[in-house]
Amino acid sequence: MKKIIISLFSITVSVLFGTSYAQVYKAGDLNVQKNIAKLNLLPLTTGTFAFEYERAIAQKFSLGAMLSYRPSNLTVPFFTVWGEWMASGNEDLYTALKKAKEGAFSGAIEGRFYPMQRGLMRGFYIAPYVKYAQYDLSFPFKISLDLSELEYNTIDNVDTRGDLSILTAGVGVGFQFKIWENIRLDWRVAAVGYGSAKGDLTGRAERKLNPEEQQYLREQLDDLGDFSLIEEKIVNEDGVFIKANGGWTGVRTALSVGYQF
Repeated sequence: MKKIIISLFSITVSVLFGTSYAQVYKAGDLNVQKNIAKLNLLPLTTGTFAFEYERAIAQKFSLGAMLSYRPSNLTVPFFTVWGEWMASGNEDLYTALKKAKEGAFSGAIEGRFYPMQRGLMRGFYIAPYVKYAQYDLSFPFKISLDLSELEYNTIDNVDTRGDLSILTAGVGVGFQFKIWENIRLDWRVAAVGYGSAKGDLTGRAERKLNPEEQQYLREQLDDLGDFSLIEEKIVNEDGVFIKANGGWTGVRTALSVGYQF
């Protein structure tokens, strides 16, 4: 799917660059700068790089595309904000959540309508969009128990790995300003979308898990809570399996600096 999104991004940019000036502007407007390349500053706080491209196709309309990437070896963003609440007092679960890793890749295509004549691609805008995102997840469930009397080899964790794919469509609003000469500031105030998400998380133990270890894993899963997205949770002697499938509501925002050319 990543290759498909990148291909769609490349095709979109190629098509936009191929748009004839004569189709959009009058003869006297042929020298207008109708492209903006942008960097979204907000995701940088979580180690994510998000790049956007926008091209005017009419005086009040533009098309754009976005790609973002976050390495999979980074911890889950803003853990200090939600970690204790999610762990519900379970210290082992809190430690596991703290060690969890999350990578991400996403792409989006959007159209923009600028209802006010503030200049080309300037002022307030309304922007419908379609977005695809894929999250790569790893999570170490702790099951380190004192089993010496039972003659079991100790296992500290069951390391689980998986991914979650999300497809949403929605609409957003924002403002784009001219800061200085060719420099632009794009503030996407908010964009809300709805769609579907599906994925799984699988962890296989180094050996067969005994009943005590299986029960300990179930308790940690129960402490995570019941989310409508989680369709199935299985714990057995081989390890743990979690399946996710359901609706998804997403919120987008951005504060991007761009160069118009």
